[in-house]
Amino acid sequence: MDVVLDIGCMKAADRLRFSQMAAQAALPFQTHFVSTDLQTRRQRVQSRNAERGDTFAFPVSPAMFEMMESQYEAPDEAEMAHANVLKT
Repeated sequence: MDVVLDIGCMKAADRLRFSQMAAQAALPFQTHFVSTDLQTRRQRVQSRNAERGDTFAFPVSPAMFEMMESQYEAPDEAEMAHANVLKT
């Protein structure tokens, strides 16, 4: 059965590790990147903090947001060659 891992692999090495595990198990693997501009991402986090919908787990402070932003390693051309990108 198909499985979707909704995890934020912020580092290229983490994404590579998951693809290698799938390859070792002879499983298909596909990466999806959801892309939007910084201001929209900030606004969405603020909205989730305020709305606290069914999937809300904890508030994300501006400091937490900035820390995670600083950790993200954008995919290179090789990684993007096999990825699906959704611009929102």
